[in-house]
Amino acid sequence: MAVEWKPGREALFTVSGNEFPMPEAKILLMEYQYGMEKEYSQSGASEFWKQKTQSGETFEEYLKNQYVLDELIFLKTLNLLWEEKKPAEFSPEAEKAAADAGKAYYLQMTGPEKEMSGASEEDAVNLMRQYRKAELMQEALTAHMNQEVSQEEARVISISHILLRADPGDQAGREIARGVAERLLEQIRGGEDFDSLAAQYNQDSRTRYVIARGETEEAFEKMAFSLESGEVGEAVETENGFEIIKVLNSYEEALTASNREKIREARVRSAWQEECREYLKDKSVAVNTSSWENAQLQESQERSEKRFFEVYRTYFPES
Repeated sequence: MAVEWKPGREALFTVSGNEFPMPEAKILLMEYQYGMEKEYSQSGASEFWKQKTQSGETFEEYLKNQYVLDELIFLKTLNLLWEEKKPAEFSPEAEKAAADAGKAYYLQMTGPEKEMSGASEEDAVNLMRQYRKAELMQEALTAHMNQEVSQEEARVISISHILLRADPGDQAGREIARGVAERLLEQIRGGEDFDSLAAQYNQDSRTRYVIARGETEEAFEKMAFSLESGEVGEAVETENGFEIIKVLNSYEEALTASNREKIREARVRSAWQEECREYLKDKSVAVNTSSWENAQLQESQERSEKRFFEVYRTYFPES
């Protein structure tokens, strides 16, 4: 339950009185900002952050409130769960690694980064320690899970398709699209080249796609994943009209392996997040909204060479 913030506290939020320091929050705000800019090739472009998302908020508001703040509340919750459940001891080796990692990160921060965050070396060390405890707590919370993902569930395929568009409510238009699709299928069955017909008739901006389960309409997915490489299926009615699918490769090996790990990670993340939400049900969470709204993004081009999570993984490699 969110409660009103009491002014004068140098923290981003509290969970039942347990604070998350503002300087540590600003370090992570800066790090997530850099990551988002890199992903969208918008490094240093302040106008990017003023653009609106589909929900109507700016990208800066989305970054701060729907991404960073949520992540930090989960981070704090995992650390509170660690202290409460004590699944293991935080070893002297882990403590030393956190201290070394925090120091290494802080020493290579630029002047503008230190000024923006207001962080000290102690803040950087504490942040490294919190992330390690959170990671260990995640493992403890999900150790009982069956984390296996079947090859079939994760399978990724490549396809080519021909879309004959028709609006859902346009019955006459859909009958015409159905007729064209059936005629094209006859031509394909008779030996005409699929790609040539797609170049003529496809009403999608693209002909070829790589898809996994859950990414297309149910009817489309059912047909596509029932076909072997080189096979062409019957015309499928979808929201967009009628579609003819040809499977180019019914098993993209490298992409399937990558998707398998992606599904596994998503399941694990969902599991420990649910544990966190359950823990927070009877806790009061107060957010220092006014100070967070005033927190500035780091616009300087003078940025440190190594990012926080890159340094973290140097000292705490993935198992």
